[in-house]
Amino acid sequence: MKKVLILGVNGFIGHHLSKRILETTDWEVYGMDMYSE
Repeated sequence: MKKVLILGVNGFIGHHLSKRILETTDWEVYGMDMYSE
């Protein structure tokens, strides 16, 4: 099983990329985002 880290997971591309990976593979997905107000 592979592990993947997606930076910017709350953005448009990061969200859809992580969703697609989770639906089509058995990889572990880790997400990180830098959110500030």
